[in-house]
Amino acid sequence: MNKLVILFLLLSCTLSAQKKRSDKELKKFEEKSLKYFKTVFGEDDKSFNISKAPNKWKDKAAVVLFQKIHIAFLRNTFTDKNSTRGIIRKKILLQDKSAIEDFAEYFFQPSDAGGIKIIKANGEKLTVDLKKAIKVETEVPDRYKDDFHSENFYKIAIPNLEVGDIIDYFKVFTQDYSNNIELIATLNSSIPILSQQIIFDVDKHWTFYYNSINDAPEFVQDKKGGIDLKGRRRKIVKRFVLNDSNRPAEQKERWKPRFKTEPCIKIMAIQQNGFMANKKEPIQKTLDPKDVLKSGISTFKLYIQSFQKNVENELDGKSIKKMNAQNRVETIYRGMRLAFLKLNISKENLNLIEDGFTESLSHYYYEIRSEIFAGTFVKLLDKYELDSDYVIATPKYYGTLDEVTTLKEIIFGVYVPETKEYYWPFDNYLSPGSSIEGIDGTKALTIHQEKLGRRKGVFQNVDLPKSDYKKNIITNNIDVSIEDKTTSFACNLTFEGSFKKSYSPKILYHTEYMLDEILFLKNKKDGKSLLDKKKKKKKNPNKQLKKTLKSYDELNDDKSEIIENFISEDFKVDKFETYSINKNGVENKSSPLELSYSFSSDQYITKAGPNLFLNIGELIGGQVELSDTELEKRRYSAELNFAKSIVNNINITLPEGLIAHGLEDLKINVDNSIGSFISTVTQEGQTLKISTSKIYKNEIVSAEEWSNLVKMLEAAYDFTQKKLVLKQK
Repeated sequence: MNKLVILFLLLSCTLSAQKKRSDKELKKFEEKSLKYFKTVFGEDDKSFNISKAPNKWKDKAAVVLFQKIHIAFLRNTFTDKNSTRGIIRKKILLQDKSAIEDFAEYFFQPSDAGGIKIIKANGEKLTVDLKKAIKVETEVPDRYKDDFHSENFYKIAIPNLEVGDIIDYFKVFTQDYSNNIELIATLNSSIPILSQQIIFDVDKHWTFYYNSINDAPEFVQDKKGGIDLKGRRRKIVKRFVLNDSNRPAEQKERWKPRFKTEPCIKIMAIQQNGFMANKKEPIQKTLDPKDVLKSGISTFKLYIQSFQKNVENELDGKSIKKMNAQNRVETIYRGMRLAFLKLNISKENLNLIEDGFTESLSHYYYEIRSEIFAGTFVKLLDKYELDSDYVIATPKYYGTLDEVTTLKEIIFGVYVPETKEYYWPFDNYLSPGSSIEGIDGTKALTIHQEKLGRRKGVFQNVDLPKSDYKKNIITNNIDVSIEDKTTSFACNLTFEGSFKKSYSPKILYHTEYMLDEILFLKNKKDGKSLLDKKKKKKKNPNKQLKKTLKSYDELNDDKSEIIENFISEDFKVDKFETYSINKNGVENKSSPLELSYSFSSDQYITKAGPNLFLNIGELIGGQVELSDTELEKRRYSAELNFAKSIVNNINITLPEGLIAHGLEDLKINVDNSIGSFISTVTQEGQTLKISTSKIYKNEIVSAEEWSNLVKMLEAAYDFTQKKLVLKQK
C-alpha cells in the first residue's frame, strides 16, 4: 500500500471509537462524511474510469489503476480548533492468481465512512460488508502498512475474487489537531501505480511547508482555491496539487535510505499558534534550519531560563568551577538530565527516590526538545566559563539540510571547543558526548553562541565525526558447560559507544540509575548503603510506601520477562535463571552498559549413540541471511546506523571423556576494506576457546563496495551452520 495513504490514516477515527457511539449517531456521522466525499470527488469522478493496466505491467500481480488523496487543513470558526478532513480512494486491478490470494483478506484501518466494492469484468459491482471485519492480531502484510502508522488494523474476507477483478476502496476521515502535522513519504509502493493525484487544501490560520525531492513531481497551486469547512470552493483556501503517473513498484533493498533514493514528498502543517507558524507568509517551500534555531531560542527563552534555574539547583557551582573542562561539561550535562527527569516524574515518586527507594523510573522514555537543550546547555556552559557553538544537523536517512521541510528532521546540539566534543539532546540514557542515531559523518552547520542573535552572524559548514567501529562494540563473554543433553550458559554482555543508545531502554527498564545520578551530584558515593539504611529505618512503612514496594516487586517481575525476551532473540532458552545489571553506562560515553545472565537449554545438543553433536555456530546468535537477489549486484548504497564491532568469546567445558572433532572448520578469516568476520579456536584440556569478531568498518557502503560486505555477512552466516562432534576418547 502506498506510504502516503497509510500515514494519513493516522487522522482517522478508530473503529473502537465509533462503536462507543449509538447506531443513530453513527448513521448520522457516516451520512455527513459521505456527503463530504461527494462534495470533493463529485458524484462520478471520471479519473477512476480507467479499467486496464498497460502492457509493460502485465506480469505484475496487481496494479493500482488510480489513487486519489485529498487532505484539507481546515479552520473551525466556532470551536477555534483546527482540524483535518481527508479522503482516500484507490482502484486495484488483480492480474493473476497470486493477487487473488493476497487480497482475499483485505486489511484496512477504520474511518468515519468507508467502503469496498468489487468490480467484475462484466461491469457488475458487489459491495463488501465491512461490519463483518475483525481486529487483526497477527502481522499485517507490507502492502497495507508503512513506517509511520501505528493504529490497529482490521481485516475482511473477500470471497470469490477472480483474475481481472478490481477492488475499489475509499475512506473519509476527520480529526481535530493540537500539534503539527508532519509527513515524509515516498510516492511509490510495493504495487505499481498507474496514476495518482494528491491534493492539499490549506485554510487560513495554517502555515504550510512543502517540498518534492528525488525527482518527485512538483506541487502546483490551483488558482481556483480549495474547499472550506462547509464544502465551498473558495480562493481563500489555498490548494496544492501533485499529479504523478507510471510509478513502478518500489525496489526494496536491505539498509536502503528510502527517503534519499525514492521520489518523496515532505509536508508540514502548523496551526495558528504553533511553533514556526508564519502569519505573514503562511505558504513556504522548505524550512530554513537557521530560522528554526533562532526562533527556537527566542520562543523558548522563558522556559530555558526557568530550566536553567532548575539545573543550577542540582549543581554545586563552586565545586564545578574547580573541575577540568571535561568533568565540568559532563557534570553540567548530567545535572541537566537529572533536572529534566525530575520535571517528568511525579513529586510522590521523586520523594521516594531521594529517600532511597526507586519505583518504575527508566521504563518511561523522556527526550528533551533540542532547542531547549541547546539553549540551556549553552547558557550553563557560559555561566561556568566554557565557550561553545550551536550545531544544526539532520539525520542522514532524511536527506540533507537544504531539503529540510519538517521540524522532526532537525536536531540541535552544542560543540565545546575545549573538549573537542559534540553534545546532543539527551533522553533517559544518553551519556555526555555520545552520538545519536543517523548524524555520524553528516554535514552540519555551526555558529558561535554569541553570534546567533546578530544580523551578520555567520554559520560555518562542518563535517561531523564519522562513527568508529573500534568504539561501538558489543562483547559477549560466554561460559558453556555440557551435561548430557543440557547446555548451561553463563554470559557477560557489554555495550559500548552507540550501542548503548540502542539497548539501554530494554536493559535499564526499571533500574535505580537515577538514584546514582542524585548521589553523584550530591557528592555521595554509596547508593546501595543509603538504600539499605532507608529500608531498615522504615520499620513501619506507610500505606504509600507499601504500595510502592509492592509495585516495585511487580515491576521486577516485568523486567525479568523483558530481559528473558531480549536474550531469547539470540538464544534458545529453555530455563531462564538469573540476571544482573552490573553497570548502567549513563555516567559518560566511555562507561559501558553491562549485563550478566544465565540460562540453560536442551536445544543445542543432539545425541547419536555415545557421541554428541553441538550446534556451535548458533552460540554467536542470529546472523543476516541474504537472499539470492541480495547476493547479486546492488542498486543503492547501504546505510547502517553506525560502524560497529560484535565480539563473542566462548569458553566451552567439555564433559570428561569427550573430545571435539571438526575444530579446523571453525577457523574463518574474511577481511576487506568494508568489513571482516574472523573466528579462532583453541583447545586447552577439556576447555574449548572460540572467539569471533564481526566488524562493519563503515556506516555507508556504496553499491560498488556491496560485494565486500556480502563476503563478510556470508562468512558470519556460514559460521552459524557449523557443528562440532564430541566423541569418546
